[in-house]
Order: sequence, then structure tokens, then C-alpha cells
Amino acid sequence: VHATQVLRNLFFEIESQILFAESGGIDVLVRIFGLANQKLGGQTKSGRELRSVWTNLVSILAYFSPVIRTKLVRSGVIDILCMLLSADDGEVVSNATQALTNLSTDADNVQLIVESARPTSLVQQLLSSTRAPYFLQEHTTLLLINLGLSCDQIPEAFLQYGGIEGIFNLIEETNIQAKPQFMWKIIYLVATLSRDELCRRELLEMGTLPLIEKAAAYKDDTLKQACDMALYNLKLNFVHLKAHKEKAKVKAEEGEIKKVIVEGDNEKGVMHRARVVGEIVNTEKQYVENLLVIVKVYEEPLTKLPKLLSRDERVLIFSIVTTLYTIHSNFLQKLQKTVLDQTPTGIISLGDVFKKELINELKVYRLYINNYDDSCDTLVEAMNKPAFAAWLEERTTQFKSKALASLLITPIQRIPRYCLLLAELLKNMPTTHPDHEPLSSALEQIQNIANYLEDEKQKAFSKTEIEQMQSKITDLNCDFTEVSWRRFIRQGTVLLDSTTTQEFRTKSNLSSKVQYIHLWLMTDKLVVSRAEKKSQKHKLVAIFEVSKLKISKLTVEADGITRVVLKISTEWGAFVVYVVEEDFLDDWEIDISESIEGKNKPE
Repeated sequence: VHATQVLRNLFFEIESQILFAESGGIDVLVRIFGLANQKLGGQTKSGRELRSVWTNLVSILAYFSPVIRTKLVRSGVIDILCMLLSADDGEVVSNATQALTNLSTDADNVQLIVESARPTSLVQQLLSSTRAPYFLQEHTTLLLINLGLSCDQIPEAFLQYGGIEGIFNLIEETNIQAKPQFMWKIIYLVATLSRDELCRRELLEMGTLPLIEKAAAYKDDTLKQACDMALYNLKLNFVHLKAHKEKAKVKAEEGEIKKVIVEGDNEKGVMHRARVVGEIVNTEKQYVENLLVIVKVYEEPLTKLPKLLSRDERVLIFSIVTTLYTIHSNFLQKLQKTVLDQTPTGIISLGDVFKKELINELKVYRLYINNYDDSCDTLVEAMNKPAFAAWLEERTTQFKSKALASLLITPIQRIPRYCLLLAELLKNMPTTHPDHEPLSSALEQIQNIANYLEDEKQKAFSKTEIEQMQSKITDLNCDFTEVSWRRFIRQGTVLLDSTTTQEFRTKSNLSSKVQYIHLWLMTDKLVVSRAEKKSQKHKLVAIFEVSKLKISKLTVEADGITRVVLKISTEWGAFVVYVVEEDFLDDWEIDISESIEGKNKPE
């Protein structure tokens, strides 16, 4: 016990860890613990103390170096740690969980941990809040995040164990002011789980979205970033085909990341940055591998099978994936070289490599993002062809890859992931660090590109919706797409209330028999139409300048029925509308009010 305590204290110096590992100490450490643990057990005071100190020591060893993590794994430490997860001592379980979390930063170790520690047990460990200490919940959450990023068994475990409801309860019950660090970890776990369609659906049905939107308002940058990612994943309208359990493995980064201490720096910040750098490299590897699978396993073979998929269908589904693969495989080479070819002091200039090798290429994502919905729709339609569906299933099984739909969403998620990772790196980097300014500049540029891509997506969506409106209303003799800044906001059929003024009915040529009208709201215009009988087309009723409208919500009573309505006052008089679902009426009120105030106009 005392010898282990001495080693633990020594290991706070990275050089000590490296010397210890190079001298063969890892194997000795694991072997001696096995003998001592067998003799002492977990019930004696010395046994509990040994387990606690030893798991803490392994956690420290596993924190910094990929090389040391590899030696630990080869020594069989994963099985020992997973065995200790069932210990009665909360501190031992917490230390073992933290050690597994550190080991799981290398993608090669994920499946080994999942095979040794049952995922449902980890979910149960997280959600047993009545007996689990707070720090154990934190460590378990981080472990589940790391495992969930690469393994389908984690979302499946949450679904099997009823863990989605447990996550909802944790978010609802956690005092955000007292535990902001725990809250961002739980919400990041939600972001990870919501990449799985079944989990995403259940999270939405539980009502998780409003809770995360509320948490996003809390003034904590890390929490805000986690909320943004969770909201982004929860709101994505994507097609998810069931992925196979086996994942393409990403090799852990070889070599050491040397420490660099500058003025205002500290050991903890150095170690945390090293982990984030490792995650940047490993996730980039995984992303490039996913793009390669799309190109080589699916797209290129389909060019020779026109009977399965026409050229037009293929272009719509795969878009510019080949271009993205070229961009990111080149970037990955430069990124790895930058990390491995450090300066003698250990300084890595990641900011410069992002700025020189990647940022200028990212705007090409506009083409992929704008085409993504069409890609999903085309894939769904193609899946209705039995021959194509069978071919896809055969390829997925043969190459043990993710399902095609799961792969096609990865480019949508990549740029927001860069923002999160670089922000995390900067958070733990003093301003005196030589890479701080280049990284800050790179992050700002990537965020600007992310905003630009979102704006381009909204432009494309608006253009499509406006064109559909113009084709639907037969007598609409003007082109609303000519104004470049105009955005489409919403459309829908509403009911006219009997309190609508006669002036409005007369000027809009609507008889008292007309009960339904259709509203098309844009940033500066409100178009009103009505459906033609026995036709899918509409007739124009009126076009109003939004800035001249006035809106108010009222409660009216007619024929013994009380309902909430919207009164929209125009230069033609007022018309009063309502919908069956009052929530939709609230949405209309908010969107029209914001348009009147000019909030929906793009900057």
C-alpha cells in the first residue's frame, strides 16, 4: 500500500511515468496488485486502501500518454478495473471508472472495455443516484460519452435499461448552479446518445428539448457548447438506418505529446490539452475513415451498377463526399505531422495548421449541407427497391461498416465538432501560450464559417419553400425570390373566426362561407391564399407588408365555445384566426411578432 502511494505521488511528474513504463514497471504493478488483492480482498481495511490507491494510480498513468495506455491495456488492466466496478467501496468504483474513462480516449480500447464491462451495468451505475456519490456519476458520465461516440451498444443499453428516462430525471433534478460541471457532462451525453435515431426519438418524447434549451441560457461557456451540440443533434431531421454493431477502429496516436509549461500554465491544463489534442486527431481519423467507406464501399461500386441506382440518384445521395474525403485526408496528414513533429519544447501550433490547411476549404460544405435533405429523401426512396436494399445490407455486413445513412450524416456534424474541440483546447490554455492567438483566430474563422453555412442552408430552404408557394398559388404574379435577404419562416392552414371584420372579407373577396385560409409568412411579407375546390392549387387572397401589421392574442366566446384566437390587423381591416392545437397558435404569434419587429431579417 505504501509503495503504491509513493508511486502515485511520483507519477504526477510525467517523466516518472515514462521511466516507470520503459523499465517494465507496468507489468510488475499489475501482477503484484493481483497477488495482493487476492490475499487481502476488498473487505479488510488494507485491502480497501490498496484498491483505492491502486485504481487512482492507474487513472493517473492512463491520463496522459497513448504509449502508456497501450502498455496498461496489454498488461490486462481493463479486466481488473471492470471487476472493481462491482466493489462495495464508492471511492474504488469511482477511481476505476475514471481510469477506464482515460483508457477509453483511445478508440482501440473502446470495444475491449465494452466487452469486459457490461454497458447496462454502466448505465445502472450512472442512474443509481440514491447510492452513487456525485463524483462517481461524473466519472461514469464521461466514460459513457467516450464509449458512446464509437459504440452502438451504449445507446442500446440506455434503451434496454430505461436509461433515457433516467437521463431526463437527472437533468430535471440537478441544480445547475450547484453542479454546472456535472450538468454539461450529462447534456454532452445527451448529445452523444441523440446521434442514435431511437434514442433521439425517445429523448424528444420525454420532453428533453425544453430542459436543454433552459440550461443553454445559463452563463457557462462549456455548458452552452454542450447544449448547442445536444440541441443540434436533437433537432436534426435525418434518416437513421440501423447500424451494425461493429465499428471501424481508429488507431491510437503513436508517440508522446511532450509537455510545455509557459507563464500562467499548470500541469492539469497541460494534461487536459493533451487529451483534447488526442481527441482532435483521433476523431479526424475516424471521420476520414467514414468518408473513405462511403466512397469505396458504396459510391464507387454503384457507378458500375446503373440498374440498382441511376446516375441522378447516385449524385443526389453522395453529393460531394469524394471532394470532402480529399480535403480531410490531406488535412489529417498535416495534422498528424504537426502533432508528432513537435518543437523541442513540446509546443504544437494547431491553430496554424487549421488556418493553412483546412479553413479555406470548409465553405465547400455549403453544397453538401444544402443537398442533405434531398440526399436523405433519395436514399429512402431507393431503399424501397428490394434489389438496392439487399445490396446495401450485403455491403454493410461484408465490410462491417456503419449503415450508409449513419455515415452520410457525419459531414453535417463535423464543423460543429471542430468548434467544440478548439473551444475546449483554448479554455485550458493560458493567453501567454504561443498557440493561443492562432487557435483563437482559427476558432473564430470556423465559427464564422459555421454561421455562414447555416445561413446558406436557410437561404436554400427559403428559396425552395418560396418557389413551392409560387407554384401552388396560380395567380401570384410576382417573384418573391428576387429579394436576396428575404427568408421564408412558416406556412400553414388556419381557420377564420366569425369575428373577422366584414371589411376584410369584402376587400379580400371572401364570402362568409369560407372557413379556411392558408398563411405564408416571410421576413417582410404575409401572403394569404385559399385552396381551390377539387384541386391542389390555391387562389391568392392578399399580400401584406409585415411591418404594417398589428397582432394580438384574444379569448373569444361563440355558440358556447371559448377559444384563443389571433387578431391580425391590416390595411384591409382585421381578420381573426385560430387553430385546433393552441401550441401552433403560439408559434404563429411569436413568428409574426418577431417579423413585425424585424428580428427575422438576416444581418
